This record gives sequence, C-alpha cells and structure tokens, in this order.
Amino acid sequence: MSIPGAVAELNKEIDRLTRIRDSLSQGAAGASQLVLTQPAVSQAGAPKKRKYVRSAKTAAKTPAKNSVPAKKTTAAKKSALVKATAPVKKREISAATRKKMSDAAKARAATKAEAAK
Repeated sequence: MSIPGAVAELNKEIDRLTRIRDSLSQGAAGASQLVLTQPAVSQAGAPKKRKYVRSAKTAAKTPAKNSVPAKKTTAAKKSALVKATAPVKKREISAATRKKMSDAAKARAATKAEAAK
C-alpha cells in the first residue's frame, strides 16, 4: 500500500473512532452525567509508564505446576527410542496358504501372458 493510501485509511479510521467517542460521550453524559476526561487520541509527549500488577490468578499456583520434572539420562532416552521403534513381528503364513497364494500368482501371470499374445 502506498503512503498516501495508508494516510487516507488512517484518516478514515480516526474519523470513525472520533464519531464513536462523541456518541459515547453524549450517551454517557445524558444517562449518568459521566464526564470523560481522557481523550481518545493520545497526544504526542513523554510516554507514560504502565504499572503492572500481578493478578491473583497467577499468584496462586498448584504445587504440581511448581515441581520440576526429573531429567532423563541419554541411555534412558535411547532405550525409550528403541522400544518405541521396535519392529512389529511379521505375520506367519501356513504352508497351505503360501501354496494357494503362489498358485493364484501363477494363474494371474498366465492370464496376463495370454492377454499379451
């Protein structure tokens, strides 16, 4: 986006926010006689420091969250890795099933050879 385009977009946004601020200040003044003392757009000047306050939720932690997990040794990590990647035992096929599979494969090959002729 070009700089003049960005400036135009920002001016539109400032106008929109100004209208919202004005409508809110009119509604607040009419309803509860509240006076808004802080401007919506901050003026250029020395930035104010924020005061950070710790909330009650972060101060009260459970003991389980505070405990530090024990570190695993390199040997323990390697053995865990070997256990996780251990090969699965292959299926055992009976001799009769192996013969049926062989015969079926020979029949498919013969059919394919006949079709190729």
